Amino acid sequence: MRYAVAVKQVPDTMEMSVDENGSLIRTGVPSILNPYDEYALSRILSMKSEGDEVVVFSMGPQQAEQALRRCLELGADSAYLISDRAFAGADVWATVRTLTAFILKFVPDADLYVFGRQAIDGDTGQVPYGVAAQLGVQQFAYTESIEADGDGFKAVQDYGDVRRTCRVPRGSVVSFGSVDPNGIL
Repeated sequence: MRYAVAVKQVPDTMEMSVDENGSLIRTGVPSILNPYDEYALSRILSMKSEGDEVVVFSMGPQQAEQALRRCLELGADSAYLISDRAFAGADVWATVRTLTAFILKFVPDADLYVFGRQAIDGDTGQVPYGVAAQLGVQQFAYTESIEADGDGFKAVQDYGDVRRTCRVPRGSVVSFGSVDPNGIL
């Protein structure tokens, strides 16, 4: 199996403060691997078998290399940084288009495209849905667990008051719903 996992480097929101105008003060704030993405990667790495490949990729400035190195330390096989000054301040649409272009060129044959629920510095959670739409594949949100099952996968999704088990075809986009099995960030 080949898994492609999108990750993002974000400011450590536990270290951020707000100025008198309500704007976030990012100066001097350390960057970390987005916790939702780290959780998604850990779920995929836990199901990795011999011969499987886990590719991580990130769109961001050169400093995002730190987040990719963290992914390699955790067990990813390869990492790619998609970086250009033109990406600064990219909105959801620009991010989706860029990530989709990367996927189509470098990992079009992945068995699963994996995302965390959202980035802690943006909180929109729309990128996985946009990538699935651009790829023309199914998207499975709020995934709690996933396992290989025949020619696809079996996933459990947790929507809070409803849990469901579903069949996930190869080539689908999956986003994990939390960073903790108990649903606590």
